[in-house]
Amino acid sequence: MTIRSKLISSFLLMVFTIITVFTLYIYMRETRSIRSEIIKRGSDVSKIFTQMAVPLLFSMDYISILDNANELILDSDIISVTVADETGNILVDTGKPLSSQINMAAPFYIYKKTSEERTQKYREIQYEGERAIEFISLIAVFGKPAGVVRIVISLKTLEKRVSESLLSIALLSAGAIMLTLILAKMLLKLFDPIKVLVQGTHEISDGNLEYKISVSSDDEIGQLTKSFNSMAERIRSLVDNLEDKVNDRTFRLAGANEEIKRKTVHIMDSIRYAEKIQKSMLPDMETVRHYLPDSFFIWMPRDMVGGDTYFAECFGDGFVVALIDCTGHGIPGAFMSMIASSFIRKITGSEQCHDPAEILRRLNYNVKTSLQQDKAYAISDDGMDAAVCFITSRQTGDSRQELTFAGARLSLTCVHKDEISVIKGDRQSIGYKKSDLNFSFTNHTIPVEKGTSFYMASDGFRDQFGKDADSRFGERSFGKKRFRNLLRKVADMPFEKQQEIILRTFSEYRGECDIQDDVTVIGFGFQNQDRIN
Repeated sequence: MTIRSKLISSFLLMVFTIITVFTLYIYMRETRSIRSEIIKRGSDVSKIFTQMAVPLLFSMDYISILDNANELILDSDIISVTVADETGNILVDTGKPLSSQINMAAPFYIYKKTSEERTQKYREIQYEGERAIEFISLIAVFGKPAGVVRIVISLKTLEKRVSESLLSIALLSAGAIMLTLILAKMLLKLFDPIKVLVQGTHEISDGNLEYKISVSSDDEIGQLTKSFNSMAERIRSLVDNLEDKVNDRTFRLAGANEEIKRKTVHIMDSIRYAEKIQKSMLPDMETVRHYLPDSFFIWMPRDMVGGDTYFAECFGDGFVVALIDCTGHGIPGAFMSMIASSFIRKITGSEQCHDPAEILRRLNYNVKTSLQQDKAYAISDDGMDAAVCFITSRQTGDSRQELTFAGARLSLTCVHKDEISVIKGDRQSIGYKKSDLNFSFTNHTIPVEKGTSFYMASDGFRDQFGKDADSRFGERSFGKKRFRNLLRKVADMPFEKQQEIILRTFSEYRGECDIQDDVTVIGFGFQNQDRIN
C-alpha cells in the first residue's frame, strides 16, 4: 500500500470507529434515560394510586377503585391495574390477570423477602406478548398489611422513542459519513503533488533528465517541487560533465590501449624469437634417435619459454644425456637455461669432459663465477638442479656396457622386469650463493642390461596440481609415488607409446588447473639393441 492509501484508510477507520462508538453511546444513554423516566413515572403513579385506594379499600368500595384504575389506563401507557388483599385474592383487575390469585402467603409475601428484595418494587415482564414493567406497592392500614397494588406499564413508548432516537442518530451518522468522504476526497487532492513528484523521480531514474514539474503553490509541497527541479537540473549538469570526462578518458584510454597493444605485439614478437632461440639450443631429435632409438624427450615450458632444458650428444667414447631444471620459469628461467646449455656444451665439447660428476662440478663452478655468486656483493642468487648420465659405447674387446649417473638434487629412476629403483643425486644444487664452489658430486655406475628403462624428470610433473578423486582435500599434486608407479606401468611399452601415455595422464590429471611449472621428462632404454654403437 502507498502512503496515500494508508493515510486515507487510517482516517476512514478512525472516523467510522468514532461514529460507531458515538452511536452506541447515544443509544445506550437515551435508552437508560427513557427507561428511568418510565420507572419514575410508574413509581409515582403506583404511590398515588395506592394512597387513593387505602380509604376505598377500607370501606370496601371496590367499584370506585376500579373506576379510578380504568381512568388511569385511558390516559397513559398503563395496561393493567390489579388490587389484591393480604392473602393474594384479587379484588380489582382492569385487564387479564397474570394469575387467578396473586402468589403470596399469609400474612403477606413482601414481609417474607429480604430487605434487599423488598427495595425491588418493580420488574420487567412479558404481558400478553409485549414487554412491560410491573410495579408493586403495599397497602397498609394502621401499619398492618391490608393488600397490594400491581400496576403494569407498557414499554411501547420506550421502544418508540428509542426508534426515533436511532433514526436521528442514523441521520446524524449519515451526515458525518458524508462529511468524512468529502474530507477524504479533499485529503486525496493534497497527495496529487506528491504523486507528481513520485512520477518525476521515475522519469529521472529512467534517464529522462529533461523532465520538469510545474510549481502551482508556494507551500511546503511547492518548495519540495522547486527543490526537485533544482536537483534534476544539477543532475543534468553533472551528467553532462561526466559524459565529457568519460569521452575524454575514453579517447585517452583508446590511445593507451593502442600503445599497450603495440608494445604487447612487440614483446610477444620478442618472446617468440626467444622461443626459437631456446628451441634451437635443444638437441636435434633425429640425430638423438639415430644413436638412442629407444627414447623419448618431453619438454613443456609453462610459458612460451621456460627454465627447463635438456642435452643429448654422442661422442666417441659414449653418449651424454642431461636434464637441467633452472631457477624460475618464463623469461628469467629461459636466460638461466641458455647459460646452462652453453656451459654444458663447452664442458662436454671443447673440454671433452664426459664424467657426470665432473660435468656437474664444472657446471657449478662456471655458473657461480659467471654470475659472480662466489662474491659477497653478488646481486643474483640463482641456480639449477641437474641430472647427467653417460652411457659408454662399445669398446674393443669389452662386452660390458655401463651407465654412469651423477645428480644435483635430481634422481635417476631405473625399471627392470617390473622392479623399480631410484638413484638419488647429491643434496647440492648448482649455482646459488650458498652452494660450495668446489663441491665434488658423486658418480653412480650401473650395468646396462637389455630391457632396462631409465628416466629423469624435473619436478614440474610431480608438483602439478589436479583433481584427485581419492583425496578428501579435492586438489593436490601428482606426487612422487604416483609418478613412479606410472613409470613402472609403462616401462615395458615402446617408448613412443610411453610418451603418449605420460602426456595423456598429465593432461587428464591437470584438468582445468593451470600448469604449475615447466615439465621435462626424459626416458631411454635398450630394448631393441644390446649396446650403443
